[in-house]
Amino acid sequence: DRKMLALGDRNGTIRVFDPASGRLRHANLPAWCGPVHAVQFSADGKTLATCAGWGTIGVCLWDAHTWQPLRRFEAEDTTGRFGHEFGTMAWGRNGTLLAVPNGHENSVRIVEAQSGRVLRVLYSRRQDILSASRVSDGAHEGLLKIGSVSWLPDSMLLAGGRRDGKVLVWDLGSDSSEPSVTLDAHTGTALVAWEQKGRRLITGGEDGGIKLWEPHRGTLTATLERPGRPITCLAPSPDGHALAAGNAAGTIRLWNVEENLVFNLLRSEPNDPQAEGASVTAVAWSPDGARLASGDADGTIRIWDPRSRQPRRSFAARCGTIASLTWSPDGRLLVCGGADGTGRVWDVRNDFEEYVVLLPLWGSAGPGVAISRGGDYRGPPGVAEHLLYIAATERGRETLTPANFQSRFGWVNEPWQVGLYTPGAEKVKRIYVKAEAQPPYDGNSWAAAFNDLQDALSVAQPDTEIWVAAGVYRPDRGTGARTASFRLKDGVRLYGGFAGTETSLDQRDPNHHETILSGDLQGDDGADFANYDDNSYHVILGSGTDETAVLNGFVVTSGNAEGPGESPLHKGGGICI
Repeated sequence: DRKMLALGDRNGTIRVFDPASGRLRHANLPAWCGPVHAVQFSADGKTLATCAGWGTIGVCLWDAHTWQPLRRFEAEDTTGRFGHEFGTMAWGRNGTLLAVPNGHENSVRIVEAQSGRVLRVLYSRRQDILSASRVSDGAHEGLLKIGSVSWLPDSMLLAGGRRDGKVLVWDLGSDSSEPSVTLDAHTGTALVAWEQKGRRLITGGEDGGIKLWEPHRGTLTATLERPGRPITCLAPSPDGHALAAGNAAGTIRLWNVEENLVFNLLRSEPNDPQAEGASVTAVAWSPDGARLASGDADGTIRIWDPRSRQPRRSFAARCGTIASLTWSPDGRLLVCGGADGTGRVWDVRNDFEEYVVLLPLWGSAGPGVAISRGGDYRGPPGVAEHLLYIAATERGRETLTPANFQSRFGWVNEPWQVGLYTPGAEKVKRIYVKAEAQPPYDGNSWAAAFNDLQDALSVAQPDTEIWVAAGVYRPDRGTGARTASFRLKDGVRLYGGFAGTETSLDQRDPNHHETILSGDLQGDDGADFANYDDNSYHVILGSGTDETAVLNGFVVTSGNAEGPGESPLHKGGGICI
């Protein structure tokens, strides 16, 4: 209904905005521990599904009215020690079912949204599992993942694309959990989408091919594009007549899927057919199909008339690589997700004037404030004393403190909703953590220390020190997720053993001020490893880091790497590297 926009970031935080004003409605929902991979509202807008995690993927279903978690469950059961990529979720059957891909198992779980019960687990055929489960290039395991899934609307057909180019189609109307059709579609990663008008399946591949399939029999009905540059994004038009396909060379081809013909070729450099542009990373049709928005790896957004080869508008989004694009249902707003963690909204009716910037409370740009045209603004805590209101009054323009403004006009922003941001400001070089700290906090001093080490790790940039005072710190943020870990980061140095008043490293005493990183998530461990079955698999994860990641002055305890012998969960209970 265009009233809510959900954004998830790599730090594990989910924020819900009013896209029209940019006002933050809800923030810091504890999605799971680790980066957010996908967020999806159900069709009726009553439920938000989120997927997050470093390796084991946690799925949470939220009540979109109260923002209380309805259900939590694990979609993966193996840690991402070797790296992990998670694909898309897909709601089906009027929002009652959710399809969740599991890359490690090479499966898709069908979850009943109301109860959280897993109704079905859909697998590849047995021979596919055998060929997929042990593939390794020395650095990654389980390369043949189901990455993207797509549900044919008003149908029980579900399609999933794998990283080996195979596409699987399941019929949930049957009793089988194996795919009804397996397509040898492409070489390399396969993308899937449905051509709704003809009810055909569209696949695009890393090999550059685009194909149309009859999904029930697995018959190839048309090849739109021969192998070439990798296909990076697909978007069927709202009426089902056209398909937009972007590739790594900066070209978008528009296909008439009924006649299997290209009716337009859109290039970032339209006057130079030989020039290659930045990789197209996102395409999205306006609801009426009259416009096509594209975004690329250079951070440029273009608005195209599908019948013209010239972009009607072209502008820099100033948010890094364009990660996603979507139009509001009424076509009045265009929303972009950027690689820098920001969301940006443009007003289509006013020639794509930037409407509002949705900045993360903490992100790669540091602490920030977003100001909408309506005057609402928000940002990190701990800066209320720096705020000033510049108001037009009967006396002319006045500069007022928040207290003065409130006494005269009766309204003031909540301190934890507002903040300051100066582009290019120096990054935070030291972050403080103290177990007993109380909000508001921003981590910039002992007095305003974070009380959760995960908060400090999530905002720490390279060349940052984290000073942690004595106390017990657990990695799960209270969720009880055994796969939660403190993840080390390159260039971030963690030091424990502080009392909470020091001003230099040589003042700390780790022997006297024990700083404990514990996997005892419930605080109920007993003698002889009693009650260890619900402890973290790994208290600390250091995989992929180099010598610039430092851990010094901590006691690490109560990890329980009790996973199967062949699993990465079977080793590294304290520290897994």
